Amino acid sequence: MKQISRRDFLRGSAAGVAGAALTGICGVPVLASEDVGMVDNVTIVVPQASFDLSPFVYGNRVYAMFYWAIYGTLMVSPNLGASLDELVGRMAKSVTTVSDTVYDVEIYDYIVDSQGNEIKAEDVVFSYEQARDSGRYSYVSSYMESVTAIDDYTVEFTLTEAMPGATEAILNSVAIVNAEWYSNATEEEIGTSPACTGPYTVESVTSGTEFVLAVNENYWQTDASLRTIVDAQNTKKMTYTVIEEMSMVAIALENHEVDIAEIDSTVSNNFLDDDGNALDGYNVHVTVVPRFDVFEYNCSEDSLMSNQYLRQAVSYALDAEQIMIANGTLTGMGTVSHDFCNSAGAGYNYDWDEEDYYDYDIDKAKECLEQSGLGDNITLTLLQSTGVEEGIAVAAQAMLSAIGIDLKIVTAEQATSDTMYMDSTQWDIFTRMVSTSDYVTSGWAARFDNSIWGDQGTANWTQDDTLQDLLHTAMSTQDPEDIDAFHYYFTEMCYGYGLFTANKVLVSQDGIEAAMETYEGNPVYTSMTYTDDYVSAS
Repeated sequence: MKQISRRDFLRGSAAGVAGAALTGICGVPVLASEDVGMVDNVTIVVPQASFDLSPFVYGNRVYAMFYWAIYGTLMVSPNLGASLDELVGRMAKSVTTVSDTVYDVEIYDYIVDSQGNEIKAEDVVFSYEQARDSGRYSYVSSYMESVTAIDDYTVEFTLTEAMPGATEAILNSVAIVNAEWYSNATEEEIGTSPACTGPYTVESVTSGTEFVLAVNENYWQTDASLRTIVDAQNTKKMTYTVIEEMSMVAIALENHEVDIAEIDSTVSNNFLDDDGNALDGYNVHVTVVPRFDVFEYNCSEDSLMSNQYLRQAVSYALDAEQIMIANGTLTGMGTVSHDFCNSAGAGYNYDWDEEDYYDYDIDKAKECLEQSGLGDNITLTLLQSTGVEEGIAVAAQAMLSAIGIDLKIVTAEQATSDTMYMDSTQWDIFTRMVSTSDYVTSGWAARFDNSIWGDQGTANWTQDDTLQDLLHTAMSTQDPEDIDAFHYYFTEMCYGYGLFTANKVLVSQDGIEAAMETYEGNPVYTSMTYTDDYVSAS
C-alpha cells in the first residue's frame, strides 16, 4: 500500500513531481524550471452528483478535489500548524509583520485570471470579504478583524487578537478572484465557467454527470521556480466523472473506465490482498486527513438535547467503532475519536486516547437517561445532508433503540439541510464533518466560537460563558494545560460527540505512481506522477 507522507511533500522527493529537481522557498517545494511533461488526461471519480465550481463553497466535499487547480490563494501551507516562515507564497510575493496583529501582504503585479482580468489588492480584499460572509471559512470569521487595500498590490490584514496560527490560517486557502467579474457574472457562470486564477480552467460542465478541467495555457505564473506543488500541470486535462454507488466505482476501476477513485471497505477486497497490498494492475494511495465525523447536539430550548444527562446518555449508547465500520471505513484506515477533534491538529494531547471518552456502555447510558428526568418514549430527530454515508445514522438509530430512544432520520439535499440546520426546531442531532485548519483548537472554534456565531452562541445554540473563556484562552496561548482545560470541560458538558476519522484511500490504475497531498490530506490531482506507458481511461 503506497502512502505519500507530508515529509515527501516537504522534501519534494522523486515521488513528488515526476522526478523533477525541486527547489524550496521557506522550506516548501516548488517546481523546478525544467519541463516534467504532461499526460493527455486523467479520469477521476466524483462521489456525488451535486457539485459547484464557484470559489467560495469551501468545505464542500467535491470542492476539495479541484479548488487548488482552478483558484489561486495567497499562500500554501506544508502542514497543519506550520509557522508563517514555513508557508510559501503563491499570489503573495512577500509578507511583512507590522505588529503582532497586523500583517502586510504584497502580491505579484502581473496576476491575471483566465479571462484576462487583472488581480489587484482590491480583488484580494473582495475575495476575503466574500469568504467571510459565506460562513464557510470559519477561521476567517474568527481570526480576521479587517482586510484593507493599502495600494494596488499591498493588502493589510488585521487580526482580532494576537493568536498562534491565526495569520497562517488566514493567508492560506481563500480563493482569490476578480471582484468585477464575480459581481457581474450570473450564478450559473460563477458555478460552471468561472474566471480562474489557478493553473487550470473549467473546460466544460455537464450537470450531475461530469466536469472537465484543462490546463490554463496562459497561467500568470510563468516562472516555474515560483510555482508550488499545487501549481503543477502534469496532465493536459482532468475529467471528473460522477459515480455515487461504491459498487459501480469498483466496476469502473476494474473495467478501466476511470483512472483513480476513493474507495471504502465494501469494495476493498477487489483491489487489496489480505496483507493490505495492492493487487496487480492497481496502486493504492493513503492520505491522512484533518477532517473528522461528529454528532452535534442541539442545545437550544427547542430540543430535548439541551439536557446534559440526555446528551451523555446518547453518547454512552453509541459505539463509535461500529459506526465507523458502518460508514464503510477500511479496517486500519480509521481512528475512533477521543474528543470533538482529531489528532491532525497541532497541540493534540495523545493521553486523551487512553482515557474514557463516552466509551460504549449501555448501563451508563441508561443511568444517565434516568438522571435526565425525561421519562420514557423519547423521540429525537437526526438531520443529515445527502452525501453523508447513511450507515452512520442507521447504526446510531439501532444503538439508541437499545436504551429506548426512537431516532427519526431526516436526509435532505445540501441547500435544504443547511436551511433546516439553522432552524433549532428542525433537529436534535446533526451529522457533520468538521475540519482542523491548523491547531487542534481550530476545529473547536469552527463550531463553538461565539465570535463566529454571535447571539446564537455557537453553531448548536450553546450559551456557556465558561466554554467561551476556556476556548479563547486555549486559542490564544496554545498552552497544553489550557488545551486540556477546554477538552475536559467540553467532554463533561457533552455539547457534541466526536465519532471517528476516516483516512482517504484512493485506488488508481498502476500507471499512476503517486498522488501528492496537501496539508489538508487532499490529493493534488494536478501533480500526480505517471509511468511512461500510462494510458488514460478516456
